[in-house]
Amino acid sequence: MSETQYYVEYSKSARAKCSYGKQCNEKIDKGELRLAVHFEAGDVPMTKYRHWRCITRTIINHINQATGGDLTGMDTLNADDQDLVRETLERGYYAGGTEDINLAAKAAGKAAKDAEKAAAKEAAKEAKLAAKAAAKAEKDAERERIKAEKEATKQAKTSARSNKSKASAAAGSSDDAEQDEHVSPAASPVKRNRRGAAIKRKVVAPESEGDEDAALSSEEDHEDVYSDDGAHTDASSDEDHHDDESEDEDEKPSSKRRKTASAKPAATGTRQSKRVAAARK
Repeated sequence: MSETQYYVEYSKSARAKCSYGKQCNEKIDKGELRLAVHFEAGDVPMTKYRHWRCITRTIINHINQATGGDLTGMDTLNADDQDLVRETLERGYYAGGTEDINLAAKAAGKAAKDAEKAAAKEAAKEAKLAAKAAAKAEKDAERERIKAEKEATKQAKTSARSNKSKASAAAGSSDDAEQDEHVSPAASPVKRNRRGAAIKRKVVAPESEGDEDAALSSEEDHEDVYSDDGAHTDASSDEDHHDDESEDEDEKPSSKRRKTASAKPAATGTRQSKRVAAARK
C-alpha cells in the first residue's frame, strides 16, 4: 500500500465535489484553488478534492508530517496563492475558512444552547422559589386564620360568660324584689321600761277640747308601770330600783307575769279617773 500523497492545484473542471462532507458538500468551480489527496483503497487508487478554504487542522498536520511543509504543486500557483498556502501550513489552520466558520457556528450554537439551558435552569430556580414563597404565604395565612378563629372563639366564650353572669345577677335581683314584696312589715317594737316590762298607756276620752289637751299632757307626763305583784310604780321609782330588781324580774315565771298584767287595768282605771277629775277642777 502506497503512502498518501498531497498536492495543491487549480481545478481543471467543475465536476469534482468538495470532500469536506456535509460541512460543505459543494462543487469546486473551475480554476478554484484546491487540495488533492491521493491514496489507495485496497488496490484501487483514489483521489479526493476539497476547497483550499475547507482544509482542516487535522489535514494540515498530516501534510506537514508527510512533506515537511514542501507541498507538491506550489510552483504552479501564482505568488498570492503560494503565500496563502505557506501561511496556512505555518499557522496550522485556514483563517476564516470553512472550519473556522463551522467552529464559530458550533461555538455559537453551543453558547446559545448553554445560555438556553442556563435560562431554563434559572427560570426553574425562580419558579421553585416562587412556589416556596407562595407555600409559605399560604401557610402563614392559614396560621393567621386559625389564630383569628381561636381569638374569636375566646371572645365569644368570654362574652357568653359575661352575659350569663349578668343574667344571673338580674334574676337574683328579681327574686329578691319578689321576696321583699311578700314579706310583711316588721311589727313596731313595744316600748319597755328599764326592767323590761311593757309600758301601757290608757287614754280617756275628754269631755271638751281643754280636757283632751289636759288628758294628752297627763298621758305624756305619766306612764303607768306595774310591778310583778300588781303594784303601781312610776318611771322615776322604777329607775331607782332597776339595779336591785333586774335579776328578780328575769327569774320570775311567765305565768306570774301574765297574772300581774291582768290585774293592772283596774288600778290603772282608778288612778286615771282621779287625774281627769283633778284636771277638770
